[in-house]
Amino acid sequence: CVYGGLSPELVQLFDIQALNRFAEPGSRGLLCDLLWSDPIAGIGHEDERSVPARATFLHNLTRRSNFFFTYAAACQFLERNGLLGIIRGHEAQDAK
Repeated sequence: CVYGGLSPELVQLFDIQALNRFAEPGSRGLLCDLLWSDPIAGIGHEDERSVPARATFLHNLTRRSNFFFTYAAACQFLERNGLLGIIRGHEAQDAK
């Protein structure tokens, strides 16, 4: 369970355990990504949204830090770590 999402720096669950969680998160890096990365809009339907084939992480130009992660990135992380799902506590909402 993470607040935000995945990171290209997150390979194994041990990477999370190795973080100093008592430090201020920077504007980039694993801790920042765990807090602020988002699934790409239309996750699982990237082919319909002109996302490059085999893309796993795209820079989040809206936040100017961290990443959008794709369905492929989520599946690869789950498989590498023997997990069944990812639970996020953060959900970006469109301003209206």
